[in-house]
Amino acid sequence: MFFAGCGADQNPLPRRTVALAQQYGRELADAVERALIDPMKTLAPMLKTGYAEIELALAAPPTRDDLVKLAEQGSGYAQRAASDSSRKLDQGKPLRTTYPYPIQIWRLGDQNIVAMGGEVVVDYAVTLKGLFGRDLSSWILNDLLAMFLGPRPSRRRLRRRHSQMEYDLPSKWQTTLNPAS
Repeated sequence: MFFAGCGADQNPLPRRTVALAQQYGRELADAVERALIDPMKTLAPMLKTGYAEIELALAAPPTRDDLVKLAEQGSGYAQRAASDSSRKLDQGKPLRTTYPYPIQIWRLGDQNIVAMGGEVVVDYAVTLKGLFGRDLSSWILNDLLAMFLGPRPSRRRLRRRHSQMEYDLPSKWQTTLNPAS
């Protein structure tokens, strides 16, 4: 079984050629073969699960004037998102200020598996590995809702991230609720 893990901020460079795609595919296949050679850990036939949603705060949403300006001067997703958000405000609907973020933990035998919503960046793997132990780093999963939840940036990544609007979130994540990296 293969899991992509926390790598929303990982991109092979260089890229965009068939030869490079083939090279990266061979490297991945080689890594799988190396893993199959190593002794495998036997897990006890026991499963425990836990699930929670954490309310993540967003920074203050843009004002209606800011949205109108972006709808007029922006382009692409930002223009469409600003128009949609302005329309919501005109209909008396508030813009989101929080997001219910899903986290699930499985314990198979003595192996912890953490599933986090969205496209999770590598900083979370490092933080969770520190909390749950070294074996966890290869077992952190992204759920299939990534396209709806958007990337889960760490504090380091938030300094560079400009908008969550393409994911129907009117503003950035509030930095005080993300783990330090």
